[in-house]
Amino acid sequence: MFCGARTRTGGRCQRYPLAGKRRCLLHGGKSTGPRTVEGLSRTLSALWWGRKRYVEQRHSMGLPAAGGRPASIRSGEGGVDMVGRAMAAIDRELETLPTAEWPVGELTPAELLRET
Repeated sequence: MFCGARTRTGGRCQRYPLAGKRRCLLHGGKSTGPRTVEGLSRTLSALWWGRKRYVEQRHSMGLPAAGGRPASIRSGEGGVDMVGRAMAAIDRELETLPTAEWPVGELTPAELLRET
């Protein structure tokens, strides 16, 4: 397996990647990512704006942009509200469970903890 990063001549890098990585030392295999909150925010901002430019470019060409959540699970856009469905399923399941009745003379676990 090789690094595979695209070179300036248009070919692919033939160096071996660093252990546990996909790229060689010259093409970012030694990168640890942003080390500060400022660096992380700059990185996330660049990712967000780059994605926005990509989507706008694809839409201007009349092509769909890859990625994102499918419309069938997006909430608020006519799709299915997954959180609401999950909560309803949990409520239905809880209704089927038997309830435990504590004898009148005995203390509940919460009361036992409170008294110690």
